[in-house]
Amino acid sequence: MGDCFIFSGQGSHRPGMGLKLYQHSTIAKDKIHLSNQILGYDISDIMFNDNEAILRQTNYAQVAIYIHSCIIFDIIKDDSINVDDRLIRDQIFNDLRMLIDLLPNDQKEVLKMRYFEEMSFKKIAEYFDISINTALGRMRYALINLRKLIEEKELRLTLS
Repeated sequence: MGDCFIFSGQGSHRPGMGLKLYQHSTIAKDKIHLSNQILGYDISDIMFNDNEAILRQTNYAQVAIYIHSCIIFDIIKDDSINVDDRLIRDQIFNDLRMLIDLLPNDQKEVLKMRYFEEMSFKKIAEYFDISINTALGRMRYALINLRKLIEEKELRLTLS
């Protein structure tokens, strides 16, 4: 099985995560550089290098996983790619849509609102009348379950 784009939570991170995306995607580079500015430290150094002990720390792991997931969804939504890549992207999108449909409804709805409607977790929590932590938890479990489904179905969700 090849590389997979979904990194769902603690334990799914690895040194080098996102490096290929960063090397080949302007979207990834821009997102990483913006993240570095916002965070005040170089998250790419933590994500791309072999220092697993640092990456294992929750305060870095969760940030790296979240940024990596955002990059993936931004690439999927990008309309500026060539025809061949667009066909591959469309297949990835269809596979991802099929996987999302297999999620429990509460996880599916939070994921759709966050990534496809670009709603904040605060707005999602208000919409469902739940706490922000519950919305975050549903998102976390959605990503964990997507990763399991990808492995079960032996899908490869990459452009290259």
